[in-house]
Amino acid sequence: IAMAESFISEGRIPEGLNYLSSAIESRKSSGQMVDEAWYRRGLCVAYNNEVVPQVYDFASSWIAAYPSETNWRDAINIARNLNTYDGGEMLDLMRLSHRVGALKEKYEYIDYVEAADARRLPNEVKRVIEEGYAAGIVSRDDIYISDALSTANSRIAADEADLPALERDARGASAGVRTVVAAGDAFLSYSDYAKAEEFYSKASDMPGADRGEVLTRLGIAQLEQGKFDAASASFAQVGGNRLPIAKLWSAYVSEKAAAAAPAVQPTAPAVAQAEAPAT
Repeated sequence: IAMAESFISEGRIPEGLNYLSSAIESRKSSGQMVDEAWYRRGLCVAYNNEVVPQVYDFASSWIAAYPSETNWRDAINIARNLNTYDGGEMLDLMRLSHRVGALKEKYEYIDYVEAADARRLPNEVKRVIEEGYAAGIVSRDDIYISDALSTANSRIAADEADLPALERDARGASAGVRTVVAAGDAFLSYSDYAKAEEFYSKASDMPGADRGEVLTRLGIAQLEQGKFDAASASFAQVGGNRLPIAKLWSAYVSEKAAAAAPAVQPTAPAVAQAEAPAT
């Protein structure tokens, strides 16, 4: 850490961050604990100097090692502050924020609802709004939220009725990429992750697909089914403006995989048997 700080103090920021990152990986590979302050220092320096993509590497490795709602909020806000996201990108970032328990402010629920759009994903919008109400974070007097909930409620029945036809059309040999992606989006919003995975996987190889979006959502669908290796592989293929989002989702995969792994039971030491005396 002293060597890394010497680089940083001299203004050799990338060198200092690389040195610190190497030190962290060295300790991890040798089975030693890494002080959280090391992650925080690297993240702070990278963030203040907008060193991309190292800032996201530090953020994702930090929350993978020290997951908490507060740390997740900080990491997600870093991604938001350093980037301008469109609706689809914001939706997938807010989905992550929701899963890690980091939705704590009214504006975050509004961002989620706006990105999901009650006309496109009514079931997901309804679920998020009702959770915001139950948590006491969103007021029932908020006109925008109440209007979105009303729109969602009015569309859910028709949306559900359309699912079988959408599923059939998306499985057709002549299905266009828009239909296949729409099917993936619909089933993801209804938490039918197996079907969502099927359609995103199909769409990922189709001409005209937004691969970053499709692979991000494919990874989400795989993660929700406990397919951690597959999810990690999907997120690893995401680049461009979605890179920070994918890295944060990858950190969440690591957290979930660690939680799902069976605990290693210590092996009891062998007890030497005394040789029976000869008779």
